[in-house]
Amino acid sequence: ELAAVLAELTGRGVQVLLVEGGGGVHGAFWDAGLVDEACFFYAPVVIGGEGARSAVAGRGAESVSAAARLHDVELRRLGDNWMVRGLVRDVDRFWPAG
Repeated sequence: ELAAVLAELTGRGVQVLLVEGGGGVHGAFWDAGLVDEACFFYAPVVIGGEGARSAVAGRGAESVSAAARLHDVELRRLGDNWMVRGLVRDVDRFWPAG
């Protein structure tokens, strides 16, 4: 369903889509293989707890070695917080140069 929505948006000229939401929304995009860039924000705050929500829900990786890896990572300090941004896969595969 998500892939069909993105195909429709592409047909209408949309080339970039920012997805904001909770773990369920993020997990649905990750599970469908539709994430090409990710941006995470970290604050020096620990919430924790057994019922703590995940930033990315869904199936998740079976192991650390099977986890998605960010590359071309940018790390930026924003006051007391940190932003980590990186590519999930080769964006040139989707938007060839030239």
